[in-house]
Amino acid sequence: MIRFLSISIFFFALLAAAGFSYWGITLFQSREWQIGEIGDYFGGVLGGTAFLLLFYSTVLQQHQIGEQNKQTRNQQRVTTQQLVFQIFDSMKTELERLSQQMAEAAKLVKNEDTVLRYRENFSNGDRLAYLSLIWINRHRPHFQQALQYHETPFPYARETYIGLFQNLLSTAEEIKDNGHTIKNLLNTSYGRGYRALCILATKEDAPEAQKWGLNGAEGNGAEHT
Repeated sequence: MIRFLSISIFFFALLAAAGFSYWGITLFQSREWQIGEIGDYFGGVLGGTAFLLLFYSTVLQQHQIGEQNKQTRNQQRVTTQQLVFQIFDSMKTELERLSQQMAEAAKLVKNEDTVLRYRENFSNGDRLAYLSLIWINRHRPHFQQALQYHETPFPYARETYIGLFQNLLSTAEEIKDNGHTIKNLLNTSYGRGYRALCILATKEDAPEAQKWGLNGAEGNGAEHT
């Protein structure tokens, strides 16, 4: 729209200059003019044309600056998004290790053979095995009571996991993409693990969980694996 307007002003200025010039020549032929009057006439025509051209140049320059600012913001958003996912990739191993600590401390698998099988699968590349256990068991009483297991690694591992993921979400908040990146992170297996742990929100971390739309009522629907 701005581009069309600026081009229209430019052509209007040219047409106006041509029209006034033609009108002036017609007037010169119809009567005798003094040299000073001729100069004043052309001075006025050229002055008005110069003003319109200056206005056109200013509008065009503002449009170009606006486009450059838009491109800069888009580039900054892409750069921040890339940084977020680089951080996310770098913290996955730690989140997986913490999920193993929590699952075993909360006794989500009790049979010794099952425990060994999970450990073997985890070591062989099934890095999401314990995260799936945490999500599936998020509403079961013994998992809810796991926060009371102060003699186990569960409380510290849970606090560390939540802290890492909340820092990631805070960085993603800077992207300004209507929360799409945050939603994508929360919908990953690691994000589902975070949401499951936020269901166990303590008095201290409940406000931070609610910031991301998570609270004790979150996830009461169908189970996810």
